[in-house]
Amino acid sequence: MDVRKIAAVFTVAVFVPTLVLAWLALRSLRDQEIVANSQRAILHQSATESLAADMNTFMDDVRVFFNQLLDDLIQEHGPDELSRNFDKIAPGRWAQCSIACVVTDDGEILCPVATSVDAKAQSFLKFNAPFLLNRSNAKVYEAAPVNQVGPVVAESRVEQTVTEAPQLAADVPLPKSASSSSFSGQYKVEIPEQKMRSFNQFRPMEQSGDAQFSAPQISGALKDTDVQPILASDQKDHALLRNVRPSQSVYGPEGVVHPSQGSDNFSRLEWGVGNLKDLVEGKTEGALSRFIHDGLHVMLWKRHASAKDRIFWVELDLSAIRSDLSKIITSHLPNREVCLALLDAEGQVVSKTDSKFTTDWSKPFVASEVGQILPHWEVAAYFMNPEAGNQSAETAKLMIWLLVPTLLAAIGIGMFLIFRSVGMEMRVARQKTDFVSNVSHELKTPLTSIRMFSDMLSADAMCQKDREYSGIISREAARLTRLINNLLDFSRLERADNPYHMASLDLADLTRETIETYRMQIEAEGCHLIYNDDPSVQARVLGDRDALSQVLLNLLSNAEKYGGNRGVIEVRLIIESKTCMAEWQVLDQGKGIDRRHAARIFEKFYRIDDSLSSGIPGSGLGLALARQIVIHHGGEIFFENRPGGGCCFSVRLPI
Repeated sequence: MDVRKIAAVFTVAVFVPTLVLAWLALRSLRDQEIVANSQRAILHQSATESLAADMNTFMDDVRVFFNQLLDDLIQEHGPDELSRNFDKIAPGRWAQCSIACVVTDDGEILCPVATSVDAKAQSFLKFNAPFLLNRSNAKVYEAAPVNQVGPVVAESRVEQTVTEAPQLAADVPLPKSASSSSFSGQYKVEIPEQKMRSFNQFRPMEQSGDAQFSAPQISGALKDTDVQPILASDQKDHALLRNVRPSQSVYGPEGVVHPSQGSDNFSRLEWGVGNLKDLVEGKTEGALSRFIHDGLHVMLWKRHASAKDRIFWVELDLSAIRSDLSKIITSHLPNREVCLALLDAEGQVVSKTDSKFTTDWSKPFVASEVGQILPHWEVAAYFMNPEAGNQSAETAKLMIWLLVPTLLAAIGIGMFLIFRSVGMEMRVARQKTDFVSNVSHELKTPLTSIRMFSDMLSADAMCQKDREYSGIISREAARLTRLINNLLDFSRLERADNPYHMASLDLADLTRETIETYRMQIEAEGCHLIYNDDPSVQARVLGDRDALSQVLLNLLSNAEKYGGNRGVIEVRLIIESKTCMAEWQVLDQGKGIDRRHAARIFEKFYRIDDSLSSGIPGSGLGLALARQIVIHHGGEIFFENRPGGGCCFSVRLPI
């Protein structure tokens, strides 16, 4: 195999797999980047949803507290008195209440009265009176009733807050357990310090000498999952855009997880247009959210059993709610990768986990809407360093791009050194072959002289011993000549020289001539050579006469060496008319060839036994040279062990 073939094999076996592996590494890196981005999206989406669920739970606690507060106030004042003064009593008692109102089913607003000097009351009546009196429709977001929720998932508490109360506070009746001298503030639903886990009841903050306001156990609170949003695509004509456009979305059209797909900015919350009668029919309490000219308004309502003909309304103070919800965000453990922020309906930041962080708040990584009761409020996650993920991916890509050329350069240098070493070895091997060829050629001349003079001595010998000695010299010189011819032929083949002179010849004549020429030498070794010559058999082949004669001679020499003492060597010439092939068969009666040697019997310099220890002369080139000659003539050579012992070597040549 020359250097060019070695280079081709090396390129196919090393360079191509290296480039393929480099391409697969880059592709795998891109896939891993997508998977990592998807995992981050799912992780941070879970965090935003968890915070949104906590906020929904807090808002449900506010609703439950309103229901309990109304029960206590009716028990304390009676339904009629409370209906006349609810707009004064509720805000004074409850710090998270901005406006209170009572509306009858007959279309009368009992309080606040239209002549009220309170600016808040006048504004409330201006924008809500037509809707509350069932005279106009309104676009509202309706939260699920509290009595349809699952188990409690958070804990809140009712806290008494000391305030510089408005003037109305002096007219607010006190809890039954408190004296007029001890009451000095309002109550509100507060976030506990241990965050939200589970709660059993509302408890006021105990203060020395202050009133104790207790409420019965709460049976449940609304989960975020109980509010099933409707996709914007289901209400294309009524879709409202969100204030943010997350770069990642983990929800698909049917609620299926689809990481790393760019999300639209349509709200997923359900809203509708209707009148008050349709919204409250068949219900005892609820929560409605409306967008009016000055922003979001959240209103809670309840129809009490002792006053079934009227509805008690309160509008929450969103500034107080903002302050309370901020505590949920700030209580969240800081994350070095993302900043979580609560955004209101206008897209303004209510609170964030990192007070110093700032960015474009309209483009979070992921975001979750809080829910129906606070529409368009969102908990969003923002990368502290948006380029960190890209930088790590680019660094990995750069490392691969640097590593692959480095490896290719190392492989190239190694290939150069290997080729250089192989080239040197091939030159040395060629020099050795040339040396053997030259020496063999130089030996032919003295051997020819030795044979010639031994023949002359044999002809002129006076006694029997002289003839015998000269015959031995002639035979050994002939054997040495055959060995040298094998070496010369093998050297020419190794140098890829074409020593053949192809011509059409009769294989039967060639067989007969070769056997008769060497019969005396073979039989002189004690072997009996059999060839059933059939003059009618003719097989013309295209080949070199001397080369094919050398093949047959090598097979006969091999049979002579391994055919056993005084063995029989049989030569057959078979013509296969169907396949147009001529076949030589050389059969001996030796020991045969063991299967462990069968695969290597035609290798160069391979011998079954050592010539020094076995006493059988030879170089291991005869069968290898015969195989190369046969292959160059388009034929094949093989052997098989005979059943009775010995081997049968066959040479098949095309006619």
